[in-house]
Amino acid sequence: MLSLQSSMAMKPGLGMRGMEFGDQNETPSLMKPEDIIVNQELDPLIVLFFGRRGDGKTLCMTATLNIMLQSYIKHGKRFSQRYPDGFKLATNYHVQFADFSDPHIVDMLSDMDDRYRRMCLGIDEILSYVPSRRTMARVNVNFATNFLVQIRKFDIELITTTQRPQNIDSQMLDQIDLFVMPVLFNKQWIPEKELWTHKRTGKMIYRATSCRLLIWDWWGTFTGKQYSKRWPPMQSGEPPDWTMDYHGLHELFPWFSTKEAIPAIWHHKREDTLAKSWAKKMEEVAQEFVGEEIAEDDAKGVKPPATVLELISAQPDEITIPHLMDKAVLLDKSITSQKLRDMVEGAGYSIFKDGREGYCAVRSTKESS
Repeated sequence: MLSLQSSMAMKPGLGMRGMEFGDQNETPSLMKPEDIIVNQELDPLIVLFFGRRGDGKTLCMTATLNIMLQSYIKHGKRFSQRYPDGFKLATNYHVQFADFSDPHIVDMLSDMDDRYRRMCLGIDEILSYVPSRRTMARVNVNFATNFLVQIRKFDIELITTTQRPQNIDSQMLDQIDLFVMPVLFNKQWIPEKELWTHKRTGKMIYRATSCRLLIWDWWGTFTGKQYSKRWPPMQSGEPPDWTMDYHGLHELFPWFSTKEAIPAIWHHKREDTLAKSWAKKMEEVAQEFVGEEIAEDDAKGVKPPATVLELISAQPDEITIPHLMDKAVLLDKSITSQKLRDMVEGAGYSIFKDGREGYCAVRSTKESS
């Protein structure tokens, strides 16, 4: 189980903004995620985890998302059909406990879509979207200059990662509240579990189970330290303003994938790269669930679909593309999300975006009649 250890004092608040850090000489306290006190007030933070590859940036970002999830559930703030004003978790990399994972989420947010509100958002490798050398990509400009500046109006907290913060667009750097460098420790031999299924493989792996977060309020927003400092934080000699420890991180390994390629938003083969990366992950997730459905149909004498077109023909009037993709990749490993959407549209459906489910489809009245 994840736990947090820090010298900070807690005050009522929602999300990471609810943490008021005290004197680092205070006695550290150990908390569980659900112990975080929340209320309806939200002053969103933008947090950047930085460090060299393999230092635990994505792991700690995922841990933070899980901490927020447990807190939302405990205090009744989690999004649900009964509570549509609750908070959602969204990521651009595959996280099993997230409400919404899509590699195009930055594209969606940059369009200022009003449906994307009240989220705790995790973006891996932010440098793929907002590098210091300004590109002509419209999404790059919109994300750095429009969405981030107005993030408070959307009730969104952003957690992101990069190896070198000095390479990020200066307009985004100005919007980052906390710079965090993770330091992994407490390595142990732990039982390996399969990704997504969480079944034990019978092997033991040597992994860090804890991480110390070195946290800088670089612009002095909360500490008042607004004097000039040598950039970047890890080379400045400036001591961190706070520290916090995460424990039990090994429990998260089967819940997210760090093997997904995140191509630059302006790369000419971006869609092909994403399709290959995500199709494989969707197939792994689908095996456990879709395989059982097909086996059930066989037992009843129902012939399962042999092609993607047959699969689409067997769908109800309302479908979600990500769920359909789970089944489609079992029939055609080369299929992409865009190709599937085209095929669904060709079968008489209307395609639209949905904040929770991604792309959805509804069979047109003319076709269904």
